[in-house]
Amino acid sequence: LKVDRSFVNKSQDDQRNAQIVQTIVHLSHQLGLKAIAEGLETEEQLRLLQSLNCELGQGYLLSKPLTAPDLELLFHN
Repeated sequence: LKVDRSFVNKSQDDQRNAQIVQTIVHLSHQLGLKAIAEGLETEEQLRLLQSLNCELGQGYLLSKPLTAPDLELLFHN
């Protein structure tokens, strides 16, 4: 279940958005799904998502967008 970047980006500044992120992650766990947060850009966002046991994330904090060949190189090295 994806957590949209608009909620992740605003989760630091807006308690309501942080609550929405928490609810989506909790719902994914209740449904037996994994949650993936989009748009991770700061350590603070990462810490929030880790504290909520969000399993997956994507965003510039973790890696810039990669081409298929660059991704293959990353996994083979």
